Amino acid sequence: MPGVHFVGALDHTRLAELYRAADIFALPAQGELFTLAMQEAMASKLPVLTTQEPEYITSDLDTALVSLTPPNASEIKRELIKLATHPELR
Repeated sequence: MPGVHFVGALDHTRLAELYRAADIFALPAQGELFTLAMQEAMASKLPVLTTQEPEYITSDLDTALVSLTPPNASEIKRELIKLATHPELR
């Protein structure tokens, strides 16, 4: 698939470089709550998109930093396009 790169396991330095090079971090997964990858992306100042989970409602998650999207492909696509085309939201 054009534009997609599978990089495999990375050391911490290279991983940090890739986070800094990204525009958006998307993890549209169900049952995966506030993963280490999400935390690393947020620490790298990336906007994070993930799927809505009931547990996020009761957490103190800053939704200014995390987009919670319904778990269906069309909603995820819509939110990714919105983030990609509106830099002020990132």
